[in-house]
Amino acid sequence: MRSNTALWTKSLSGTTYWRVCAKKLGLKEKENIGLVTLEEYAKSNPGKKDYREKNKIAVVFAEGNIADGKGANGSIGDARYIKALEKILKDDKIKAVVLRINSPGGSALASENILHAINKVKSAGKPIVVSMGDYAASGGYYIACQADSIFAEPNTLTGSIGVFRIVPSLEKAISKNIGITFDSVNTGPYAAGLNLIFSQSPEEARKLQASTEEMYEVFLAHVAKGRKMSRDSVNAIAQGRVWSGSDALAIGLVDRIGGIDQAVASAARLARIKSYRLVNYPAVINPLEEILMEISGQADPEARTARMVRQKAPELYPFYQEWATLKAAHGIQARMLEVVR
Repeated sequence: MRSNTALWTKSLSGTTYWRVCAKKLGLKEKENIGLVTLEEYAKSNPGKKDYREKNKIAVVFAEGNIADGKGANGSIGDARYIKALEKILKDDKIKAVVLRINSPGGSALASENILHAINKVKSAGKPIVVSMGDYAASGGYYIACQADSIFAEPNTLTGSIGVFRIVPSLEKAISKNIGITFDSVNTGPYAAGLNLIFSQSPEEARKLQASTEEMYEVFLAHVAKGRKMSRDSVNAIAQGRVWSGSDALAIGLVDRIGGIDQAVASAARLARIKSYRLVNYPAVINPLEEILMEISGQADPEARTARMVRQKAPELYPFYQEWATLKAAHGIQARMLEVVR
């Protein structure tokens, strides 16, 4: 490792930083600190990847909330993931797919769209193996349930097979606290549609409940098909219940306990290949690209706002994340409720 003693004199902030580093390391203030840059660190232990190897296994990282559309960085936007899966489908060199899921779920419609894209890849003869991280719950399990094999860690939060819908109404709050009331003239019983001003009528509430229950039945059917279980057997362990990976193995929601390395090995066996290289999806934007996109005005506004909140008010960032998650929650949700409480 090279010494960065010269950096002590670069600036006051730099001097303060190195003093703090020396103190934490138990060194004297002017004692050399052996440091390496990120580039040097990366080069010190390069990954062994033989680009001459034709066979590939795609590792699709699905982390964050499942959202409609492209989705912000750190979320699973169905448009972005469908595009990645379509690339995998068309690449003849990709023989299998490992879907690494770390998600509490999100939009039920987006989950359905992603599952459809996954099944297209599977139908093309490319095995799909799921590797679950900290959690693969609700929508996270939705997109996993029809894989050829599912791996989970012993403490992975999984299951949470259920859906819900939230339709807020401000009518009573505005009337009680401000004294403002609203009225309308409608041409039909549902002409006003769903809005924040008027509470739902009993008939509207019944229709919302019926559509939510219909989506729940779709979820049950997908799990029953993927796990080769009856609808009633799935319903008995569903209804929003959350299971650990070990418990999920016992009740048939996962196939094996293991990490991503075991999942990759399983995918290779299912694809009947002995040598391969890994390719990651979706493509990750490097920091330089992010800066250029921000300068050119192409950066995602929500991602920019999140980054600013995290930098300027880190203590408020968790609350901002929850607000942003709820703000983006359109339609029926297949989401682990503990995450959005």
